[in-house]
Amino acid sequence: MPGTVRARRFRTDGSPRYLAAYDLEAREVQGGATWRAAIASPWRDRIHPEFLRPRRLMLERLV
Repeated sequence: MPGTVRARRFRTDGSPRYLAAYDLEAREVQGGATWRAAIASPWRDRIHPEFLRPRRLMLERLV
């Protein structure tokens, strides 16, 4: 997806059980029109109600 440098998914031993991490070129990539179009699917609509307390953090690397 344009603007995405890297996407990684992890399964943890604790809670939350899964973690998705995205390295983006700019914070506007997530939530933009291309991003929304990519996640619009019957599969996403089916699994989204199963998410328990989803959290989103936008962090910036300072190095």
